[in-house]
Amino acid sequence: MRIPLTVLVFLGAAVAACSSNGDKDTSATLTDETDPVALVDDAANFAQNLENAKAGDAGARHNAAVAYLRGDGVEQAEIEAVTWFQLAAGQGNPDSQYSLGVLFEQGRGVKKDPAAAAGWYLAAAEQGHADAQINLGSLYLNENGVTRDDERAAYWYGRAAAQGVADAQFLLGGMYGAGLGIERDPAAALEWFRHAAGRGHKAAALNLSLVALGNRNEEASEETGSEAALKWYRVATGLDVATACYRIGKMFEQGKMVKPDPAQAVEWYRRALEQGHEEAEKDLDRLDADN
Repeated sequence: MRIPLTVLVFLGAAVAACSSNGDKDTSATLTDETDPVALVDDAANFAQNLENAKAGDAGARHNAAVAYLRGDGVEQAEIEAVTWFQLAAGQGNPDSQYSLGVLFEQGRGVKKDPAAAAGWYLAAAEQGHADAQINLGSLYLNENGVTRDDERAAYWYGRAAAQGVADAQFLLGGMYGAGLGIERDPAAALEWFRHAAGRGHKAAALNLSLVALGNRNEEASEETGSEAALKWYRVATGLDVATACYRIGKMFEQGKMVKPDPAQAVEWYRRALEQGHEEAEKDLDRLDADN
């Protein structure tokens, strides 16, 4: 399910980005350095799974399907994968139901059919499958295979968010921030962003950083000021303190994601310089010369 998310404020195209949960690459690739012993083990595991699958075991049927999909211990065959997923899904296996949703949404091993994908996602989502809940919510929000329904999108994001899934928490925060399918509540949006950012969600962390910088819904923020901004910006980018300060300075100088503010740019460049960032000194000299 996990995908890179474009950093966006509150919602925007982030929802469309997350709807590509169904676009994840579930296939496995083998490198030239693959351990031959591992291949033998994969083949033995597949043979055992296939035997159990033929005997009607739902879990084994799911495992056999995954093996066919990835080519683990057997030649990759997406049509065979679909067959075994369908058998397991028919027995109520939520992982297989979700997997069928992904394959129907992508058109892998079957004809692309978002409506069928929605049906399988729903079957899995009703059993508490978090990835299926997120994907189903995104289908409703993007009107893909189903009639657009923002309330249902928010509902399913909420179900997954309650299970601690960072992507869902981020998206639910976006729904609250934009007032889509749910009453607009900036404070609730920020709270869900905090939950997501606390789990390392980069887009949520950047949103919190922008709020702390006073450029997004500052009236709803409990964390304002440079320290909060720096903390969340570092979560979002993974940068060291000096580079993070420098990049924030660039944001203010160039007006990227924030309003242009030369004074703020100078302040952040100075902080970067104090941390030993050499380029910051050049930018400070240039700004001084311009003034």
